[in-house]
Amino acid sequence: MVYVLHLSDLHIGKNNDSSENRNTRIIVDYLCSRYKEFGKKLVVIITGDIVDDGEEAQYRNAVEILMPLAKMFKVLACPGNHDYGPCGNFYTEKAQALFKEYILDKLLNIPDAQDPNKKMEDLYPMVDREPGVVFVGIDSVVGNEDEFAHFASGEVGSRQRKELAKTLKTNSGSGNQIVVYFHHHPLHYREGIAKPFMEMDDAEKARKARKGRAGLIN
Repeated sequence: MVYVLHLSDLHIGKNNDSSENRNTRIIVDYLCSRYKEFGKKLVVIITGDIVDDGEEAQYRNAVEILMPLAKMFKVLACPGNHDYGPCGNFYTEKAQALFKEYILDKLLNIPDAQDPNKKMEDLYPMVDREPGVVFVGIDSVVGNEDEFAHFASGEVGSRQRKELAKTLKTNSGSGNQIVVYFHHHPLHYREGIAKPFMEMDDAEKARKARKGRAGLIN
């Protein structure tokens, strides 16, 4: 049996005295103490905004703070808009490369992330198979990466949607549960708030790709 624990929006900064960094340490210490007997049967999914502005100092702190989780449990992660650049609105190639280097390589030790020829857009959808469950990670930021300013909106993009549909079709009927995880919300779930802040730009297309065959974590 696999157990799942969900974290998101840690916003780890370069100042370790910040409330975000202190609170994340408290969370990590608690989880490692409370659930240590679960070991790798516990899957911790971190759905983006791990750091606050995509800076290297922030990523270094994130690896140091989160490493106890990665050593004790199975940790999966996908990026959020703040991981890709300042204020979560201005995405940079450097910040993307830092997510790959620090989170996927140094923290999670993912072999494909250690390949210098692969970029972030080559790594997602990211499929992990555990007993009875197939986890599919989506980069809901990369679809908007070529736009100058994003105002926190996300997009899966056509390539990932096709790969997601293919993955779900391949694994449907296998008896395994399928869990898809990503940062941005696939639904416009709150009245009075502008759509770009609360729903992926291609949310409807992404929902069609899923076609009810998988649970969502975001």
